[in-house]
Amino acid sequence: KGKEGLGAAYIAGFKWGLAAGYDVLVEMDADGSHKPEQLPLLLDAVENGADLAMGSRWVQGGSVVNWPLYRQAISRIGSTYARIMLGVKIKD
Repeated sequence: KGKEGLGAAYIAGFKWGLAAGYDVLVEMDADGSHKPEQLPLLLDAVENGADLAMGSRWVQGGSVVNWPLYRQAISRIGSTYARIMLGVKIKD
C-alpha cells in the first residue's frame, strides 16, 4: 500500500504468487547485484526436483561487482550471523 520495507514487499509478493497458483516464485534485487542471466540455472534446478534453488555471492562461482569493502563486510557478517542464529548452511 505504501513504502513498508523490503521484508513486507517479499511477503506481499510471495503471498500474491501463491494465491495466484504459481509453482515457482523468484526474488531478485533490483539494484543490479543479481545476475539475471543466471536465473535459468536456478530454474533448471527446480525443474530437476529441487524444492529451493538459491544463488549466493559467497560460494564458488559467486561474485560481487562494484561493491565497496564496507558493503561486502556487512553482507558477509550478516550472512554469517544469520547462518549461526538459524543453524542453516545457506551462505547469503
